[in-house]
Amino acid sequence: MQSWDLFIDESGDFATTDDRAPDTVVVGGVLVRRHDPRMRGDGLRRSLKWTLPFLPWPLHANRINQVVVLPIACAGHAKVDADTRRDAEEVVAWWSRSHPAPLARARDAVARGEYPDYADARALRAALRKRTDTWLRWQQHSDQVFGLLVAVARDFGAVEAPEALAPWTAVVAGEVAPRSVEMGERYADLLVAAVQRAVDLLGLGPHAELTVHPGGRHVRPGAYLTPSLVRAWIAARVGAAAGVKTLIAHVDHADGNRRLDARHVFADFVCNRAYHLLRSRPSRALDDYGAALEDRTGHRVWTGTLRPRSHLAAGGEPFTWLKGARHGAGSPRLAPDGQVWAWAQALTWWPGEGDAT
Repeated sequence: MQSWDLFIDESGDFATTDDRAPDTVVVGGVLVRRHDPRMRGDGLRRSLKWTLPFLPWPLHANRINQVVVLPIACAGHAKVDADTRRDAEEVVAWWSRSHPAPLARARDAVARGEYPDYADARALRAALRKRTDTWLRWQQHSDQVFGLLVAVARDFGAVEAPEALAPWTAVVAGEVAPRSVEMGERYADLLVAAVQRAVDLLGLGPHAELTVHPGGRHVRPGAYLTPSLVRAWIAARVGAAAGVKTLIAHVDHADGNRRLDARHVFADFVCNRAYHLLRSRPSRALDDYGAALEDRTGHRVWTGTLRPRSHLAAGGEPFTWLKGARHGAGSPRLAPDGQVWAWAQALTWWPGEGDAT
């Protein structure tokens, strides 16, 4: 029996209850073959910290997106190239004149190995955006950091294996739709869709044991995710696949957790990139979405329009339709406008289509 781990994170605003406009949310992560020596979290952590020694641990994709931490962390750092260091020092010097208090607090946080307070980061970011050329240059630096994360993923063999399940595979469930539901319920829907996709992928191969490692989050104001809650969701909503046993690990809270498993860092990275891809173009074709996500994460992302079936999943109506189809209800259907990828991925798993996908 093969043992696999699914490290889960999310991206997007699950608390939004405004149903007037589409909102993008993603739950997903990395599916890792446990006993592959390359896939150990300690080796990944060493590689990431060697590659990006100037950033606080754990790495957080949203903070890198926000740019602010980068010039603060790079200024004066011996392992940053001279041009970037000079650019960073110029930005910090300008902030020290325009926003001395937020900068001082942010620098203290980074010196402690932490990220700046969100309010301070927002103030510094808003100021930097007014200097258009400088802002664009630091967005390029942010893209370079993400490029280094992609390189590390590729170094660990994420897309090298020819089979559907490489030792390191991305599994993502996303949704772009107006929703006015409780934040915990929306998160639960997509967590179940992501776990179901991992279970079904493992069900295509030999007997397997899957351990789900959820990332810590609020499921409602004041209430954190717990293993018992995840276990209940999965027991009630995830369909079984032949030869696959599913277990739930403890919940890993990322904020300020210096001991966070590096595979959670990559789960965060994958979800962040998936979120931005969907948000920028919700009506993407399935192959376009999968190819772009693989390119921007360095992880295996197969879409299923050619064998094997899709690593991407969707919540909401496509998930409900597919669940019914597996029990003999419904028939194949074309993707409605605006949800092309979401319905196309469901069709790759429609019963009876296995040999055609």
